[in-house]
Amino acid sequence: MSYKFTKGAQVIGDLKAADDTQRNTLIDFGEDQINFETSGTVRMQVSNTGITALNGAFTGSLHGTASVATKDQIGETIVGGVYEIDQGIFQNPNSSYNPIYFPSDDSFTERVGPSSVNYFIAPFNGELIQIQIKSTTDFTSKALTSSLHIGTGTANAYSSTPATSLSLNGQAANTVYTFDFTSAANTTFNAGDVFGFSLELQGGYAGTESIHFTTVVKYSPYV
Repeated sequence: MSYKFTKGAQVIGDLKAADDTQRNTLIDFGEDQINFETSGTVRMQVSNTGITALNGAFTGSLHGTASVATKDQIGETIVGGVYEIDQGIFQNPNSSYNPIYFPSDDSFTERVGPSSVNYFIAPFNGELIQIQIKSTTDFTSKALTSSLHIGTGTANAYSSTPATSLSLNGQAANTVYTFDFTSAANTTFNAGDVFGFSLELQGGYAGTESIHFTTVVKYSPYV
């Protein structure tokens, strides 16, 4: 004989915490929905379509997608993505190269113009975040312009016309130039597009420069 023992499936009502003085910590079972409450307020809700928690400030999917969270605890949108950070160098560029066209890393030679051999293919929709440049050359009084170039459809190279550009005033040798594209327009591209970059120096290159670069691109595979 067993005391206070049940076996098998049961049909029960809501559950309240026995040790809670106010009796307002509970599990509330609804129609295809379960609410978890503390102090009489729903903190997490589970339904057929997803999970809502923290008073609605966090929502997620039950379908196995990677975009689980859309907002944080204070309601700010969470930005997800895969960041690709590449770097390279071009040395003693041909003086006729202005701008210099280059891909995301140093696996291909920079070019005098858009080429079918120095672009990257976008695996997902994405956007340009930042380009950094550093050179041993003194660029004082010369502007530097960094650009994103995109090719779409059946294009065999990206366009020579920039999709977006930013310019910075030249500074002393070994200055780090940070071209921040996060607030710029037309920085995005679609999966399957080809893209590359260019760097233009006001007045042209002398052919003796040594220029390091870093590019930061964000892909959005979760949408």
